[in-house]
Amino acid sequence: MTHKTSIDRRRFLARTLEVGGVALLAGCDALSRTEWFPRILNSAGDDMRGRRGIFGALPAGMGSAR
Repeated sequence: MTHKTSIDRRRFLARTLEVGGVALLAGCDALSRTEWFPRILNSAGDDMRGRRGIFGALPAGMGSAR
């Protein structure tokens, strides 16, 4: 494989990841504006708090980013 081919592939991969990231962010924004999706996220947070109450704190590095 030549050096130019390697750079072209890296550039293609980087741009593909950029486009995918933008698409995911656009989808998240659209979902957050619905009525049902924020409720699902909130219920998942309630579930995690309940598990912590039952099982105790998570191991180091596995906690939430809050």
